[in-house]
Order: sequence, then C-alpha cells, then structure tokens
Amino acid sequence: MLALLLTLGLGEAADLDATYDRLRDRLSDFVVVGTAQGESIPAGWRHDGLGLAKWADATVALGWYVGLLATERALLVEEGEDPAATDLELATALRAVVRLDRVADAAFPPPCTQTEVVNGFFVRDDVPADFHTRFDGLSVLQSDWIDGEKLKEQSQDQVLHLLPGLGLVRRLVPADVVVDGLPLREAATAQALLLLEHVADGGDWVVRNPACENRPVARGAQAIGFSPAFAAAYRWFTDDEADLPDWEDQDVFFQTLQNPDHAIFLNPDNRHLTMAGVAVGGAFGDATMPALVAIAQPDSWVAYPLLHAVLHGPVPGWAEARADLLGTATAMLEELGDAEPAGFAEGSDPGHRWTTWHRFIRPKATQDRGEGEGKRFSGLDWLLLRNLVLLAPPEEAVDTAVVDTAGAQDDTDLEAEEAGCACAQGGVRGGWVWVVLGVLGWRRGSRHRGTEGAEAGTEGRVWGSVPRWVGSAVPGGVGAGRGAGGRRVAAPRGRHRG
Repeated sequence: MLALLLTLGLGEAADLDATYDRLRDRLSDFVVVGTAQGESIPAGWRHDGLGLAKWADATVALGWYVGLLATERALLVEEGEDPAATDLELATALRAVVRLDRVADAAFPPPCTQTEVVNGFFVRDDVPADFHTRFDGLSVLQSDWIDGEKLKEQSQDQVLHLLPGLGLVRRLVPADVVVDGLPLREAATAQALLLLEHVADGGDWVVRNPACENRPVARGAQAIGFSPAFAAAYRWFTDDEADLPDWEDQDVFFQTLQNPDHAIFLNPDNRHLTMAGVAVGGAFGDATMPALVAIAQPDSWVAYPLLHAVLHGPVPGWAEARADLLGTATAMLEELGDAEPAGFAEGSDPGHRWTTWHRFIRPKATQDRGEGEGKRFSGLDWLLLRNLVLLAPPEEAVDTAVVDTAGAQDDTDLEAEEAGCACAQGGVRGGWVWVVLGVLGWRRGSRHRGTEGAEAGTEGRVWGSVPRWVGSAVPGGVGAGRGAGGRRVAAPRGRHRG
C-alpha cells in the first residue's frame, strides 16, 4: 500500500498510520466501551467549552463504529497481530445494536408495552441523563433517549447506516470468531435481517413502533421509496436465498436514481441514504459502482463506492474508478494533518474539511462552513475511510486457490464472486445468549502499518493471494416459503394495528 500511495504522489503512509492511532485513541472522548446502558454508542460531538456532548442519530454513528472495528480487525489479522482487543470491542458494539432493539419495546410510557424483546424495532440510543459523568470535562449532555418520547424512535435512515457496519462484519469477520459466547458474523447477520424485516412491515414498508399499537414512527416512517435498496441488502445478507415482499413496483423509479442530477438529490439526505443502501446490496446491479462514483462526486462522498468494493470485490466499473477513488480518498485523509475533526470560527479556515460530525452525510457546503466553533467530532468518518482505502481490492479478481474467511481451503474459481458476496452465515435468527461484559480497555498495540513493496495498482492492503471478499457459502434457513424466482420470501409480519 505504501508503494501505491507514493506512486499516486500522496505522501508517506506512516503519517496516516500516526493519525489513525491518534484519532483511534481519541475515541475514548466520545464513547465508553461496555455493555451497560449508554455504553458502546459514540457521541456525535462534544463542546468542551460548554461541557456538553450530544448523541443524535447515534445509531448512524454506531453503524460506522461497527464498520470501523470490523475493518480494523481485518487489517490486524493481515499484519499478523492479535485482534483480541478489537474483537472484544466489536462484540460490545454489536451488543449495543441488539440492546437498543431489546429495550425499545419497553422504552415508552403506558399504554405502550413494557416488555423487552428483540424484534427489529430499536431506539436511537439509550444514553441516560447522567452519562456525562463517565467523561472528563463534561457537565451536561443531550440525547434522543432523554430529549423526547418520539425522538428516540428509529427511522429508516438509521437502518440504512447500520447496514454498512453489519455488512462489514459479515464480509470480513470469520464465521468461527466467537467472543464470550457471541458469534460475531452470525450476530451481525441475524440483526441485519431483523432490522430489514421490520422496515418491510410485511410488504407495507412503513416503519412502525410495535410497542405503541404499531403506530408509524415519528420520523422517516415511509420506507417504500428505498424498498429496492432494502430488499437488495436483504438478499445479500441471505446469500440470495431470501427476499422481502412487495418492492418490485418501486424498482423502475428507484433505478432512475442512478442519475446523479436527479431532483430527489436536491435534498442531500436522499443522496447519502441512497448511497448507503445501494453500496451494501448493489441495488443498481452492474451499474452500481459507476452510479455510486457519479452520485458521490458533488460532495466527495467516496466512502460509499469504496465500501461497495470492499463488500463485493472488483465489481464492474471498479477497475476504471479505482485509482481516482483511492487518490481522492487518500488526499482527503491527508488534509487533516495534525489537526482534529472539529468546527471552526466564522471567517477562518482550518485547512481541512473534517469540520462536521460526519463528512459522508453532510454536503460540501456544510463542510466548507463547518458545524459550529468549539465542537469536536468523533472522527469515525476519517477512521473508517482510512481502513476502506487499505482494504480496497485490486482492479480484477485474482484467480488462485483461496482460503475462505472461516479458514477452510477452497479452490473455487473467483469468477462467480465478481457479482457479489457468498459469505458464510448461519440460519439462526436469534436466540443466542448475550453474555454481559465488563467495561473493556481501549489501548492496544500498533494497529496496522503500510506494507512496503506492494505493486501499485495490483495489490491493496490485504488483497494478495487471499482476497478478503471471498468466502464460502453456507446455506441458511431464512424466511418462509419460496417466491416465484426460487428465493425464500420472508413471511408477512403480524401488524396488530390496534
């Protein structure tokens, strides 16, 4: 990778390694690792001058945090380093995803239900009012959990940004990695399927609050527009063995979103939500990579086409886009220098555009003006982008004997993999025992370093004779019955509209 960066004229890889370690350690200013209420959910920002931190859209941050840990683990393994500490942290982050689901049905006042259950409906965070005492320099906080009954409900955008992290676990973590009884890949896959089935609502595609007489959630309830992206992600998570109902009628319109100048993108939220969903499931088919590259261009949201490449390998259009994407992404990473992701005073220029709580959600205009003087941001966007760059596949598949991510020898020709993922995943939809962990330590050894001698343009950071996107398919019993196309179709959910 070092050779690639130098060939592109983008500086020393070691500088980015140092920045990665600095921002990674700095995450302890934004998240407490553990399994108790509020833990393992990153804050979006903090303002030390005001002693204030804020958790808003926290499951978006949580999805990127899960993705960061999954990619970090892959890089550690490639370097021959022990991933145990990252595995523990990843397990607590996955438990946080499930915890937000479990507590949701008991999170609203009567007459709403008061029973905890894991069913795909979740709250955005469960950060209590006194959680600021867990951090130095804070005296108050804001969170969706405490700021209003309906603000805490999930919405479809939270699901769309949880899926990339869960997908990276499925892609990069071997099936046999179990942490204190939690099989990481199986847990990520099972939770993703529950989230998607809840959004599908048996084919109605309305995100509902099952605790409160199945009312539509207050924000982002109407999911029919993004149903082709959700359904494509569902098929990917089930190795194309299952599908969600009643999305096909929306697909003709959804395919028009390949146009980066589509009127719907006048709202930048529609741009990043489309990209997040499409990057996971490949809902644009062979046009996915070119479309993601084009849609990313106005705001330099290169994380999404890179995410798609890491999840699916050298798909059509990747060879043509690879050099430009890696060059743009590395230049973006380098521009931070010795600074930190933070807001800035009006009229000043920090010299970088890591100036919002999430660079791949906020449009360029917001990046240019920043999101508030004195605010410090978690840097999850920088950290995950760095790892996606290092995990980027070669231009074409390497036709060689491979070792699947579960460690079994496989002589399968890679040609079949070019169309997408065939990772191992079990058919269990829940029922594992969630083991309570103590608060985990953060610091670990050097996380990953650039590899000298890699041939520019042919080998990415972990992409040599063992392409990481290759896995072995293990049939899973997901869904009920089979549709006309041979896939299993998820059974309609009981809606109990009261």
